[in-house]
Amino acid sequence: MDFAFSVSGAEITMGANMSLMAEARAVSIAVRARVEEIGPLWLLLLAPALVLGFGTLAEEVSEGDTTDFDRYVLLLFHVPHDPSRPIGPAWLQEAARDVTSFGSVSWLGFIFLAVVGFLWLSRKRDACLLMLAAVGGGQLISTLLKIWFERPRPDLIPNAPQVFTASFPSGHAMLSAVTYLTLGALLTHRLRLIKQPGNSQGGRSW
Repeated sequence: MDFAFSVSGAEITMGANMSLMAEARAVSIAVRARVEEIGPLWLLLLAPALVLGFGTLAEEVSEGDTTDFDRYVLLLFHVPHDPSRPIGPAWLQEAARDVTSFGSVSWLGFIFLAVVGFLWLSRKRDACLLMLAAVGGGQLISTLLKIWFERPRPDLIPNAPQVFTASFPSGHAMLSAVTYLTLGALLTHRLRLIKQPGNSQGGRSW
């Protein structure tokens, strides 16, 4: 009798857990559908805000209002009265340099060529053209904006690494965002296709 009650209790507990899991999954699906539904609306609201923010920052940079702030931030990470010496141990400086290299033209160019080559050889022509358009367009916009603003790089730090383009807008930030976000969007789209029922190949075009 005790064994029967214990088995029955275990079955009830398992059934309750399965019911909770089913409800949680249903809520998750509903939330995901809602997010996908209002996603374009958020983009429509976010895009003008980003453009307005960039325009405000660009105006401040053009008028030289950010010079004192730039100088303060640069000197903050260097030894007082000796700007040629960064603060912190040597390994921290090397780590910072390694992290910065993920946004360098050389590394982003390698990632770009590798992804485009893979997509082309895999006959994912639509994804390949999207990558070309996104990264190429980002590079073009970055170059045109740098030519427009012509903001020189600060010369406060002796023996600083040589950079051959203007300082605004940041090529590191813009091209890194374009490259990695485009790659992330392609991977997300690919995973969605793979998860579709009856689609083991993940789609023919992508």
